[in-house]
Amino acid sequence: MEFPSNLDLDTRARLLSYLVVSHLVSKRLTGDWLSAQHVVESMRLWLAKIGDDSDWLQRILLASYSKDVAKIIAARSPNKFDWERVPFLFCEDLRLDLQSPVVHDIYFECFHHLVKKGCGE
Repeated sequence: MEFPSNLDLDTRARLLSYLVVSHLVSKRLTGDWLSAQHVVESMRLWLAKIGDDSDWLQRILLASYSKDVAKIIAARSPNKFDWERVPFLFCEDLRLDLQSPVVHDIYFECFHHLVKKGCGE
């Protein structure tokens, strides 16, 4: 499937990482994954911060991937997050701190997921 995109691969992977971390935090704090409404709201906030209004199909695909990737990461490494350090995973403006080893690992998981799905162009 051709991936409609006005965002480059790195930006898509960063957005997907943000949504995945948001899902993981929600699951930990509430016991539930983010609702579709919260995913859409989170994505809009993140895209507004970078000044981008990506293609609607691209947003739907990234949103749908986010929960799947979050579930994979949660199953693979349930104790990966030091929950006391969750606030330190984020920088200013809702961006993830890619210097954090946990965020770095999630970013590369997201990056590889996008490439595997044929979204790497």
